[in-house]
Amino acid sequence: MQNAGKVLSSPVFQSCFLAQGLCYSILLVFNVVGPFMVQSTLHKPPTYFGYLALGMMYFLGGLSNRVHSPSLPTAEQRLRIGTRVMAGAAVAMLLAVTVGLCVWTLATPVLVMGFCAGAMYPTLMAKGNSLFPHIAGLTSAILGCALLLVSSTMMGLAGFVSVRSLVPLAVFFVILAFVVVAMVNKLLRHLTQMQVAASAQGSDSAM
Repeated sequence: MQNAGKVLSSPVFQSCFLAQGLCYSILLVFNVVGPFMVQSTLHKPPTYFGYLALGMMYFLGGLSNRVHSPSLPTAEQRLRIGTRVMAGAAVAMLLAVTVGLCVWTLATPVLVMGFCAGAMYPTLMAKGNSLFPHIAGLTSAILGCALLLVSSTMMGLAGFVSVRSLVPLAVFFVILAFVVVAMVNKLLRHLTQMQVAASAQGSDSAM
């Protein structure tokens, strides 16, 4: 119990599991609301929803982490870029309400958000699991449980989103995206503080 409390009280761990859970919730929420919008409101056949390929975008986002080069951003920079692009896509969906609900105003921002979520998820998981290497199994178990709680909460809230208009879903995604931005900023700030403290401790030991 003492180790579990230590894991849960870590601000870095809290930021990781909240950001991860919300990133994964993008897929889940759209899979709850999207089919009804496509079939009931846009009057497309059920198979049309599958053509949107949100899962493929999430997969490609995760696969992008396999591309390494000195000229490419670091993992931390990718997190910053990913959150900002995600927030921009959510705001773009909100602005698209002036156009109205159609396939592309619904799908394009979500596909961009799905790619960003897939790109950030592995890095967030690695940051969370690396915090306590001596209790890695417990950390991983708590992380998995916390992700399920966050995702199930988002899916429950998605049940109240109207499928007749783009506005409720757009507002939902804007809130979700900006919470992810806040959590990633908090995570990176604490990681920087930890690195500075470790460097200072190393300098003191060398002296």
